[in-house]
Amino acid sequence: MFVILLFCLLPSTIFATALQDLISASNDFEVEMIEHEHRLEQDPSSTELAASTFKYAKAKERYFVELRKSVPTLIDMATGKTPKTPELDRLLETFSGYGETQEKQLEAATVSM
Repeated sequence: MFVILLFCLLPSTIFATALQDLISASNDFEVEMIEHEHRLEQDPSSTELAASTFKYAKAKERYFVELRKSVPTLIDMATGKTPKTPELDRLLETFSGYGETQEKQLEAATVSM
């Protein structure tokens, strides 16, 4: 009985671990994105702007590296080959809402034309 339970839980643990680096990178990217946006609103000096842009770019680069590594796992989850994990939900929550304001503004501008 224990062996069966182990085999049932093991795959979801493996896939959850595979997404941990992606979740960490996406959280860091989100933080840097927000901080960079706030820095831009404060009329920064060129040195401050360069430092903020560099931190943002490094976080973005790490996110995309981890995303590329996680694509096979994400595809398996999307196609039902492997079970979805709570880590996938956390990943989706991280970026939910971004871009919606711009999309609504674009739609409003298109409608007004």
